[in-house]
Formats: sequence, C-alpha cells, structure tokens
Amino acid sequence: MRSMSAQETRPKVPPPDDGHDHRRCMMEAMTVAADLCQQRGVRFTPLRRQVFELIWDSHMPLGAYAILDRLQAAGKPVRPPTVYRTLDFLGEQGLIHRIESRNAYLGCVDPSRPHPSQHLICDDCGKVTELDNRAIETTLAAGAKGKDFQLVGATIEAHGLCHDCRHEVSPVLPVPEASHTPPKATPPQSTPGTGQDLKQGPVLISSKGMTLRHGGHLVLDCVDLAVHEGEIVTIIGPNGSGKTTLVRALLGLIDPEAGKIKKADGLRIGYVPQAFAVDPNLPLTVRRFLAMAGRGAADVRNMLALVGAGDILSHPIQSLSGGELRRVLLARALLRRPNLLVLDEPVQGVDMPGQSELYRLIGDIRRKQGCAVLMISHDLNLVMAATDEVICLNRHVCCAGHPEAVSRHPEYLALFGDTADETRFAVYTHHHDHVHDEAGNVLPAIDAPPTGAPPAGPEA
Repeated sequence: MRSMSAQETRPKVPPPDDGHDHRRCMMEAMTVAADLCQQRGVRFTPLRRQVFELIWDSHMPLGAYAILDRLQAAGKPVRPPTVYRTLDFLGEQGLIHRIESRNAYLGCVDPSRPHPSQHLICDDCGKVTELDNRAIETTLAAGAKGKDFQLVGATIEAHGLCHDCRHEVSPVLPVPEASHTPPKATPPQSTPGTGQDLKQGPVLISSKGMTLRHGGHLVLDCVDLAVHEGEIVTIIGPNGSGKTTLVRALLGLIDPEAGKIKKADGLRIGYVPQAFAVDPNLPLTVRRFLAMAGRGAADVRNMLALVGAGDILSHPIQSLSGGELRRVLLARALLRRPNLLVLDEPVQGVDMPGQSELYRLIGDIRRKQGCAVLMISHDLNLVMAATDEVICLNRHVCCAGHPEAVSRHPEYLALFGDTADETRFAVYTHHHDHVHDEAGNVLPAIDAPPTGAPPAGPEA
C-alpha cells in the first residue's frame, strides 16, 4: 500500500475538462516539488521553478522548444541548452516524465518515489494521462527478475482513444460516391495505413478539404493533412500530383478556393524551396546570405556547423555544390528557430551518397532542434527510412500512414504499379563495402563485411 506521506504529497491530476481548480492543482504540484528539492538538498532555482510551472500549467505534454518560446515571450533570455539542462534536472528529481513518442514533457503525479513512466496517450485529442499502476510495476519487476535482468528504468506508453474521443467517433463509414476520378482517401477506421497512430502532439498546421484549381484544372481535391509537434511527415507523389501546390497553400503563398487551413498560435516556419537561383554576377558570400536572416555572426556560425557546412562561410553562393547549397538553405531556414521546417525536395541536385547524408541530417535536426518537419519527395526510395508518416498524393490523398504500410497500400500500388518494389520504392537499407572521402573518392571501408557475408543492419 502507498504510505501516508506519499498520499499527502501526491498532486492529483484530474482531466483538463472535469471542472477542477486548475490553479490549485498546479500550486500543489509546485509546493510538493519545492519541498522535495529542499529535503534532497538540491536547488529549486527560479528558472527550474518557472519551467516546472509551465509544464504543469499546460496539463498536456510540452516540448522543449514550446517551453523556450514561452520563456522568451515572458522576457526570459534563455537558450535551448539552458532549457534542456533544466529539463534534465527536473527529470532526475522525478518531477517530470518525458513522453518519448512526442518528445515532450509532463508533470509527474507522484514525485515522492522513483517509478516507471506509465502513460495512456490519446491519438486523437493528444491528452496524456499518467497511469501510476503499482500492479504494472510489480509485474514488470518480477518479469525482469525471472530473466535475471537488473531493471533500472522503464517507459510504458499505451496508445488509443480516451473516453471523450472514443464516443465522438462515428461507427458508420461514408459510402464513396461513384466517380470517374480516383477514389478519396479511405477513412481511418477501415485501413491500417492512415497515419492515425502517428500523431505525436499538438497540431502545428493542418488543412481540411483543401481544393484548388489552376487554369481550369483541378490541382488539389479535398485534401486533409495535419502535422503534429515533433514528427516528420513526407508528401510523396508523381510529378504534377500537387505536392508543391499543397505546401505553398499551407504556407499562405497561394489561396485555395475551398477548405480550411489552421496554424498553431505563434507558429514559426522555416522554408527551403525546391529551386533557388542567384544572379551569377551578384557578389554574395555564404556569410552575407545568412546574415540577411537577421541573426548575429555567432548564430550564423553555429547553424552552419549544425548542418555540417561550417567551413564555407567565405565562399560565394554561386560556387557551391548542390549538397553545399542545400545545407546553406537549410541553415537559413533554421536561423528562424522554426517550430516547423518545410522542405520541398530537400535533396534536389544532390548525388546519392549526399542524399542519404542529408536525410540523416534532417533526422538529427528534428532531435536536436525539436521542430517538426514537412517534406516533399517524389518517391519512397530514401524517405522511408527518414520519416514517421507518409502522405501519398495524386491531387487527392491516396493513402497515408507509416512508410512500410503505405508501400503495401492498394492505392499506392495502383498509382506506381508493379514497379513499386524494393529496387525502386522501398526502405533505403543498402550497404557499402566502401566509403567516400570529402572529395567523393572511393576508399575501402575498414569494417566492411566480407563478400557474401550478411549485412550488419540498415544504414539509415
């Protein structure tokens, strides 16, 4: 049984919509945190207190960059590393839990004792509830002991639908209209490849029923899309399928004739277009180009280093290779400190080794910067290994979901035909028996497996 002291110090967490006294709930959590820090002899500094208060105030998982934005809006001049160090401290003290699938943080309901993170995650509304079930802890500990395994930590995240969202879902599926146009996207209940299990947090940007015509031709037909905090979403489709038009409409560069577009309050977007041309006679170095983003020299150097192009500051923009230019454009977009990074064909004009490296870089940026990513591509060759959700577009949404599920979806196969196999549209998992130096020369790989040996695992 739980001890009396634990019961007295445990802040209760009722659902946000049950009419509870939200301010009192948060203040109780603050008091418990301050008392525990004092008992343990650690400092509960004003910044740590403020970050903890922001997390509890939301009653929803809060990402590091969302916390950074709120601190800066309150006049607190902090940088991302400071926020991450503060989150590390709160986590070490058991005051918060990290929700792994959302790259976000939630207040702990019982910080008085170490315990596994157990959370129920609603894939519809995004609400997360801590389960805090002692029976699960006991079962997990017993199972580990039976395997002679020393358990030092555990994270349990169960996905599904909360009570409110479950009762909002209609059990009746709409009947598709007879039409000569390709069928619309299948409703989420009827196919496993719809992406409904990939929601990772609050919606940053979304469209509902977006329709657009150009020159009398239907370019987008009732397109629904949503990008959630912390996820990588890739739009694929053949040339002329409306991918760039969809993104330009989401960015507000063109107006759709029907449908709604919603953006999260305070959303900052970094955009890398598909094509970028500079007058060959314009005396523009990389340093000058990036300085136009309005950031200081130190920020420019740091961002170039982040994208792996720190040694080309003085190079003319016109002299850059395809890969170098894409990295510079990526650095330019990141200087905006975006919540959402939008990339239109990010590997355009880059050779195959460079493409693989750029996709790995995009994944690293998502992890380090905490931003969501919306990409455009024309196939699944590389993006399957670098994305959480794929949306297959051909004027309408043909199918959506996890990359491997999409690659087997009937609509995808109908669009790309029998050639949609591992040689063209598959997870990018080839293996090298060589490496390349900075100049692109082929060098033998030190740890390359012998000829005929099975590969060690996916490269990307």
